[in-house]
Amino acid sequence: MKTWLALLTVLAGLVWTEASQAACYIVYIHGKGADQSPGVMTDAQRRGYWSPDGAESSNDFVRYSRGGCTTLVAGYNGAAAFWDDDAAKRVADQINAFITTYNIGDRELRLVGHSMGGLVLRWILNNGVAGSAYYNYHSANYARIVQKTDYAITVATPHLGSEAADAVYGTSDTLCGNFVGWIAGIIGERNNATMYLRYLNLEYASARGSWFQDAGRTRTIYTMATRTWNQGSSISDIGLNAVWDCLGNVGHWYLFTSDTPGDGLVTEKSGMLRYERSGSNTDGGYWGYFSWSKDEWVGGSRVDWVRISHNHNHVRYDDTYASYSNQLKGVTGSSWPGSYIGSNGLYLQ
Repeated sequence: MKTWLALLTVLAGLVWTEASQAACYIVYIHGKGADQSPGVMTDAQRRGYWSPDGAESSNDFVRYSRGGCTTLVAGYNGAAAFWDDDAAKRVADQINAFITTYNIGDRELRLVGHSMGGLVLRWILNNGVAGSAYYNYHSANYARIVQKTDYAITVATPHLGSEAADAVYGTSDTLCGNFVGWIAGIIGERNNATMYLRYLNLEYASARGSWFQDAGRTRTIYTMATRTWNQGSSISDIGLNAVWDCLGNVGHWYLFTSDTPGDGLVTEKSGMLRYERSGSNTDGGYWGYFSWSKDEWVGGSRVDWVRISHNHNHVRYDDTYASYSNQLKGVTGSSWPGSYIGSNGLYLQ
């Protein structure tokens, strides 16, 4: 069935391209973890992030989401902070080379990021706009990428933080201490990537006027937010379920309860660019004091696109068929995540 869907998606893409004489290019950006930079990992190894069975397999997210588009699977150091030169700038350099190689025209590019990869692309798009505080940060040509990009899709991205990162840093409920070592093994030990995924860091950074600089973003981010943690039977799946239940069941004095929609690492609201709670903070220096309100949406061009019933692992593969709700169209159904993007997400604008 998936093979036929993929063929129909490619044919639809070819028909659309012929009719509009427009090309289509997609860049895929992975989440935190290993260093997947060129020279460290091969192209084939990077494709393994998006498929449990290897490139072009029946479970390959890239294969089923790309339609007829030309693709780049980018890589960076997944232990670095999303804004760091080893992350955002490294990805930007690869995208700019991709643009040059294929002579990509304005608004022909789409960006797709899973987990922290969504923060990487958000940083690039925000700071490729003239007047942003970190415009073309450290000589990265973000502006060229913005010019070539039509829109972006973030998948299970902790836009406003991850309770798992809080647990690794000891700022979530200590009753879950038995799971902290396991969580660290899944999302990485204490490093810059994990530190900047903590709730208070990203809540503060995303506040209106703060350093993430969302308000000026001109390219739309369409969110695919995840809402199921108890999915699958692998060790990782069982672990995601256990962590969510533990952190949630003591949530009366933390952030959420065990029935809060989320994928085991990221709440659905965080993936939607919507605040889970009210709060305030200050950096004590350059940026100053900011506050935010529960259910407030992060600024800048964004669309609450799809909410999908996959956990954090399965949403980056195309191996699980589950329910979704398309908020833009007001329709529901079931699909594989990559296949859904391939059939519904390639021509959103």
